[in-house]
Amino acid sequence: MVELIALCVFACITLVSVGVAQWLNAGRNATTQRLMTVTGRMKQTDADRAKEEAGAMKQASAAMASVGKWAENRFPKEEKDKIDLTARLSYAGIRGPQAIAFYQGVRMTIALGLFVTAFVYWADQTIMNRCSMGVMAGMIGFYAPQLYLRRRTKLRMDKIRKTLPDALDTLVTCVEAGLGLNAAIDRVASGRSDNRRDIMGSELQYMTYELQAGIPRDQAFHNLGTRNGVDDLQALAAFMVQSEKLGTGLVEALKIYADELRTRRRQRAQEQANKAAVKLLFPLVFFIFPTMFLVILGPAMMSLKKSFGGIGK
Repeated sequence: MVELIALCVFACITLVSVGVAQWLNAGRNATTQRLMTVTGRMKQTDADRAKEEAGAMKQASAAMASVGKWAENRFPKEEKDKIDLTARLSYAGIRGPQAIAFYQGVRMTIALGLFVTAFVYWADQTIMNRCSMGVMAGMIGFYAPQLYLRRRTKLRMDKIRKTLPDALDTLVTCVEAGLGLNAAIDRVASGRSDNRRDIMGSELQYMTYELQAGIPRDQAFHNLGTRNGVDDLQALAAFMVQSEKLGTGLVEALKIYADELRTRRRQRAQEQANKAAVKLLFPLVFFIFPTMFLVILGPAMMSLKKSFGGIGK
């Protein structure tokens, strides 16, 4: 029994690790590789590395996608729900033709693994209790990836909002140095994409591939905001399109918008600072104040108890 429980736990941890690795590797999906191939920017070493990474995770990804497709066939969703799920996965940086199937496969596998683990762990209980605990564990495993997806999306959007003003400042510097807008975007993307944790660098690099593949600039800016779901990027797309239509100076427009974003970032920081006092109220009331009362009033209560005890004698 212990060996079976350990095996189930090991399988769940392995599948979760494979899922996280697949999501981290989602930047090199088939669409990105195709754009890189079309634009001629993909070096041979990068292509070989991408093939090795794809080959190492191909079997696990295919298994998860197969489980997800089976779940979709057994429990079909409406087209609107699929579009919403695709958008949410894209906001979290999980993209590709198999993104939905892989995500659903991970959810089903984790839920099944936790169900079996709970069912075997409570082997001394009645069959009804074992089924109940297994269903509860399975539901936790089924909905836990949704919570992770929301957390990942929120962190990713926050990083984009924080780094966007700096990226625009660098873009302004490149344009003032004499580069065109497309070349400046390529230069900024190349400089920032060296750090794989820089989300703006990878997004600008993807935008560069789109521009070099022949997509119009306004559509590329629109795609940048749509696939990330960040209001600042969507406003940037509308701002750039409006500036081109009205003939406004590009450098001045970018400077104005970068200052506006910096002002928004400062206001968001002030808002979070103002909320800190309210958020600290509950820990103070439920954790710190009782301890203070115990430390301060404890000796006095003990002295009173001792005094009243002496009077009774």
